[in-house]
Amino acid sequence: MDIQSQANRPLYIMGYSLAGLFALWAMYQTDIFAGCATCSGSMWYPGFVEYVNIQPTLANKRIYISLGGKESRTSDRLMATVADRTKEICELLKKDNDVIYEINPGGHFADSGKRLAKAVKWIEKVASA
Repeated sequence: MDIQSQANRPLYIMGYSLAGLFALWAMYQTDIFAGCATCSGSMWYPGFVEYVNIQPTLANKRIYISLGGKESRTSDRLMATVADRTKEICELLKKDNDVIYEINPGGHFADSGKRLAKAVKWIEKVASA
């Protein structure tokens, strides 16, 4: 593959935990990305749902969001909202984007490498489509 054809490939950003939140936030900062993958993203972060609500709508992006099914089972009240906040954000994004939302077994740190690998495979699939 030559340099020119590499430059024309769609770009995706991804992250896990707070980096997952960053990946989605970055989508609102620039239009350079075709999409993002956020695994166990810190969607509980104070004010983030409200932030998404007031931003210009993302459109025609491909977004992969995964969360551990037990992540909201924590004694930390703020972090315990992660599943609800993630669902809210997914619903907002689904209006104008191709969104995959996946629940994985376990908590925040369960199989993080495998979950990131699934996100990379998803990016490979959609970026080559």
